Amino acid sequence: MNKREFLRSVFEKYALNKDEDVFALHGTAIITKTGIQKIASKEQLIYDFHTVVCQPDYCAIKCVVRDKDGKPLATSYGSAEKSNVKNAQKYYLEMAEKRAKARAVLIAIDAHGYLYSEDEADDFKRGNNG
Repeated sequence: MNKREFLRSVFEKYALNKDEDVFALHGTAIITKTGIQKIASKEQLIYDFHTVVCQPDYCAIKCVVRDKDGKPLATSYGSAEKSNVKNAQKYYLEMAEKRAKARAVLIAIDAHGYLYSEDEADDFKRGNNG
C-alpha cells in the first residue's frame, strides 16, 4: 500500500474531515487535535502520562497509549520549551502533554511517518522534516 492509499484508508476508517482534521503543509499531511481525538475515540484509547522533567523553562512528558483492555500499544515523548512554543503564555507542561499524546496515538495506529501532529508542523515550516 502506498502513502496515498494508506492515508485514504486512515481518513475513511476514522471519518477524518479534510476541512477540520487535516491539512497539507509542503506536501506533508498534518493532523489537528480534533483528528487525533477522533482516532483516539474510535480506538477507545487510554492514556498514561508520566512527567519526565518539569522546570519553569522546559517540560518533557511520556505518554503510554493502551487499548481498551489495557494492552500497551505505543509510547512516545513530548517536550516544550522557549524555542518550540510560539504562544506568549508559557504552558510548557500542557504543550508537552499534547505533543506526547498526539505522537503516541499516531504510533499506535502505525501512522507516524505518514501523518504528523500540528504541533510538529513548525518543523516542516522551518524545513526540519527529517
